[in-house]
Amino acid sequence: MPLPAILILAYSVAAHALVVVATTVGDAASHLHFSERDFVWIFLTASFALSVAASTLRSRRTTRLVLIVHGAVFLALQSLLAARPALWGLLGLSVLLEVALFERHPINLIGSVVILLLALSSPLRFALDAPGRTFVSLAEQIGVLVVLGVAAISICVAARYREELVTVQEQHRRLDVSIGQLTRLNQEYQDTVIRVESESAEAERKRITRDIHDVVGYTLTNNIMLMEAATDMVRLNPLGVSRMLNVARENAEDGLQRVRDTLYSLRVRQPDAPYGLASIQRLVSTFSLATGIRVATNFSNVPARLPPGIDVAVYHLIQEGLINAFRHGKAARIDLVLTVVDDDLHVRVSDDGVGSADTVAGIGLKGMVERVGRYGGTVTWNGTADGFTVTATVPFGQDGQSFGEDQDDSSSAR
Repeated sequence: MPLPAILILAYSVAAHALVVVATTVGDAASHLHFSERDFVWIFLTASFALSVAASTLRSRRTTRLVLIVHGAVFLALQSLLAARPALWGLLGLSVLLEVALFERHPINLIGSVVILLLALSSPLRFALDAPGRTFVSLAEQIGVLVVLGVAAISICVAARYREELVTVQEQHRRLDVSIGQLTRLNQEYQDTVIRVESESAEAERKRITRDIHDVVGYTLTNNIMLMEAATDMVRLNPLGVSRMLNVARENAEDGLQRVRDTLYSLRVRQPDAPYGLASIQRLVSTFSLATGIRVATNFSNVPARLPPGIDVAVYHLIQEGLINAFRHGKAARIDLVLTVVDDDLHVRVSDDGVGSADTVAGIGLKGMVERVGRYGGTVTWNGTADGFTVTATVPFGQDGQSFGEDQDDSSSAR
């Protein structure tokens, strides 16, 4: 049961208990005939049962029917307890609370006004039917109704703001989920692009190797055969040697041109996407433009191009750090620092958002550790009240190669 329903039910229990005591042993008992007292207890029992039903039911249509019946029961009790406005005022506030919180705006406001207008008819009728009775004044009853009216309007307005707050919170939750999904899809897309690019580069390298192998092999084989034929022709037909050498030269020139064409196609197909610090700077610029978060960068003495494996690992580490600062930290400023110290590449992503000392590593942080760990690096993080910081260290030799990076084989292949 929600907390508002529990509080309303608790108030209803207290209000009905006070009315029961007052109508049994209190001053109100002296103003009631025995038959009226029986009716009061019957209606009180029904009113309390309806309060319990309104607080526990989940069906909006059934709850609305219960509230209508409860309002009618309250009007009956008001008529029976006309001499004691404080008592029916307690019961009326219980009904108005239920209408205000269990109905949506503006139905709750309209329902409260209708109940108050119907309740106003009772003291007016009472004053007209018994003008000589002075134990209760018309002003006292109307005063109770005014208090109930102010309370009802205030509660309806508060309930309206609560509905809007719940709606905004739900929208924020959905937005956060959408951002998480888009972030994951973006990371998967970038991983796919890198994988496809790597596979494409491998396929292109194999194609070029095959083309060069075929052209060079064909050209050299033909020239060897032409040279052997020229050697034999020296003894048999010396005058034909010149023609044979011309054919060999033309064959060599044709092979050279084919090799040049293949190498030129490699140069033309070279992708122009930025790598190293250029790709990181583009990532930062895009992120800052999309989120409005200021990102201060300091690349210090880091070379413009990083080894391929480290390049990808550092790129994704920075990407994840930026996204976490936006999603979880709600940061307004992020500092990104890259530097090389003692042949180690140091990366630090710090923000001024909401930090946490007991951060549990999720998929993002675990992904950082795994990527950097492939190259012998480490990743640490620290959350404080002033923000969150992710720090990574990757071995980075003077020759620009990570200690954990695989080297290409130099063995020859036919």
